[in-house]
Amino acid sequence: YLVTGSDRAKVDEQVPANIVDACAGLFTSAGSEFEAAGRIVYSHDHEFPDELIDFLDSQTQASTYPVRRGRHIEYRTGAINYSTVGRGAGAQDRKAYLLWDQVHGERARLCNEISRRFPDYEASAGGEISIDVSPLGWNKSRVLIPIQERHGNVAITFAGDSIHPGGNDWPLAQALQASSPLHVIEPVRDC
Repeated sequence: YLVTGSDRAKVDEQVPANIVDACAGLFTSAGSEFEAAGRIVYSHDHEFPDELIDFLDSQTQASTYPVRRGRHIEYRTGAINYSTVGRGAGAQDRKAYLLWDQVHGERARLCNEISRRFPDYEASAGGEISIDVSPLGWNKSRVLIPIQERHGNVAITFAGDSIHPGGNDWPLAQALQASSPLHVIEPVRDC
């Protein structure tokens, strides 16, 4: 299975078709959509409050990071992906923002602030430049139920790039660790 915070269009851009085709299923938008055998099994969407969108917009303006590449808020099925530098950032901009964020902690601060101001939502850092925002409990850990329904409690090897508190792979790693034999591989980058 491939589990990602991205939507299907982004998966098609980033992951070779032969790898996607080799998967038993594809969970996109942090598990809000599930596709197997070339068909959508389920799709759970959500309408986010204007106050949350306004807050994210204000954070783009308030950030001290100097570069903006557009598309700061990207709507996905059941989730929002937010980036200060913007979804239009190229590889060089992504690396520069990641290094800046590691020093300044902007994404961690924003995740905490979103959780404080909007208690019905959770936010986690994903990839190099973004934050995934979803309704509380709508994180990657929810993919475990359909996987276990299909396969039972089998051993799972899990690889992710954000398996740390506040990372968007953390909830799934924790759920897997609590419920099945697990082998965790970290980090996975640029694949």
